[in-house]
Amino acid sequence: MALPGMVAANAPGAKRPATSRIIFNKYDKDSSDSIDAEEFKFMCMDLGYQLTEEQEKFAILKIDHSGTGKISYDDFLIWWKEDEKWEGLRLDDEELLQLSMLLTEFQVFDSNDDGVVDRAEFSEMYESLKAGGVDKPLETVLAELDADGSGKIVFNEYVEWLKKNNEVRVKLGCAAHAAATARFNSDSMGTGIEDGAAPEEVCPNKVVVVEEAAP
Repeated sequence: MALPGMVAANAPGAKRPATSRIIFNKYDKDSSDSIDAEEFKFMCMDLGYQLTEEQEKFAILKIDHSGTGKISYDDFLIWWKEDEKWEGLRLDDEELLQLSMLLTEFQVFDSNDDGVVDRAEFSEMYESLKAGGVDKPLETVLAELDADGSGKIVFNEYVEWLKKNNEVRVKLGCAAHAAATARFNSDSMGTGIEDGAAPEEVCPNKVVVVEEAAP
């Protein structure tokens, strides 16, 4: 009996799918053409790669370029072709902490919790970036963040932009923290940060930034 995605042995002239498609289909248990968190967890275990719960969470965020929280075949293919695909998912505690902070900041601007920051939500993000000292025009920052031109910013793009813009990392962290503080205060106490407050007045003492991996 052929595995899902494989061509039956008695199918004359049938073309064998790519190995990546065979693997993808095997773990896409519900045939939804995407791999969800549970399916990804099973795939990792089945292939002999044990990840912690936190590592699994950020592994999906890394592979998923659509912001859906699921892995499409196109995203899977990009990851599967990487020489060190599994090593890149094994994050240490410090890396997990950094990504966790960045994810919290990203979610501040994703006001409708759909996994992406769209154009309307980006306006709020940009105002916070300006408050933190970022002086590039809105359209420039948006174009840099929205690397694929989809009109939406996903977490991967956010992290990659931080890696490429060393000079604004701390400013961005301050601005995002200010926005997070304002939203938390607004939701829980009906207050926000005062108008005109300087970023250093609401920033943590230490801003954790993402370091680029050595080439």
